[in-house]
Amino acid sequence: MKNSIILFAALLIISFTSCNKKENTIVKRVTDSISVKSVKKSNKIEYNSSTINEVTANKLKEFISANYLKPEDLKILEPNDRKFSFYEIDLNSDNKVEYFVNLQGNYFRGSGGGTFLLLSNDMKIIDNFTVMNEPIFRSNQKTNGWNDIILIGDYDENGGAKNFLHLKYDKEKRKYPSNPSLIKKIKMAPSGSDFSMWNKEFSMAKVFEF
Repeated sequence: MKNSIILFAALLIISFTSCNKKENTIVKRVTDSISVKSVKKSNKIEYNSSTINEVTANKLKEFISANYLKPEDLKILEPNDRKFSFYEIDLNSDNKVEYFVNLQGNYFRGSGGGTFLLLSNDMKIIDNFTVMNEPIFRSNQKTNGWNDIILIGDYDENGGAKNFLHLKYDKEKRKYPSNPSLIKKIKMAPSGSDFSMWNKEFSMAKVFEF
């Protein structure tokens, strides 16, 4: 009788241990599955919705190749120079988007910054910006009916923004200042409600080729 009780107890312990191991294995599999899904989700690039319109991208490809660049320019471009990104953005509250275009690659970039285009809704050049750097902010503040554009002027020793450039629309010239390096730097930073473009942390732009 005593041996039977001991045998029953031993079987019970083995059964409990086996079930426990099985449950732990199931929990581990579920946890691993969730972990893998989380990693896959975190690796997905989330582009700003203003940068992904394929119809707009095709229009811009045609404009850059046929209207903006000359045939001799196209001949010497490297593959990495044939890239651009854009934002569809209304800067003058006429319910029609303008196109802010970043021409990427060494051909369009010097030591002070790169080339950006601002085009009207009907693909006319409003501004051809030189030595401009991202990120770029559309301010809620307006000048002559157009939103101000804000850039970072200098960075401090910790990599934070030290001062800023506020580009204001010139009503007579019908454009913004094309060379931001000539604008006086001030301390006034963008507000939290200003729209951010080409910001690696908050607003990624999809890159296209032409």
